Amino acid sequence: MSETGHERRLHERSPLNYSCSIKVIQEPVKRKRSRYTPITLDHVGHTLNISAGGALIEATTVFPEDTILNVALEIPDWEKYKSSFFRHRVVYPCPPLNVTGKVLRCLSPYPKDNTFAIRFIGLDYSSIRALNTLVNESQNN
Repeated sequence: MSETGHERRLHERSPLNYSCSIKVIQEPVKRKRSRYTPITLDHVGHTLNISAGGALIEATTVFPEDTILNVALEIPDWEKYKSSFFRHRVVYPCPPLNVTGKVLRCLSPYPKDNTFAIRFIGLDYSSIRALNTLVNESQNN
């Protein structure tokens, strides 16, 4: 929450744990610290919480702030949460939800664990709706 007591997030979040694979798209222009793993490799991790706006991820490495990542989220049957308009495109078994995200902050001190927050960039309406529905259903259960 902000200092005024109001939530700044646009989307509800939920503590959902999904596996993900991570690929670096673009490095930040300036590295702030030297503790980061070389980014020529693919990495794996899992979400600690997720919303339609972003996720908190624990991974095999931590990435510098402002790094642009491609994250493939292994959310079982996530396409069933799309609106009925988009359901004709649903394929089973469901492929991973591929999102582009920007690292906002690294939350854990090295070398304890590798936790970082990302903001999703450029999600289409059907994916935003699917994530919102997924989060809402998880909070109601």
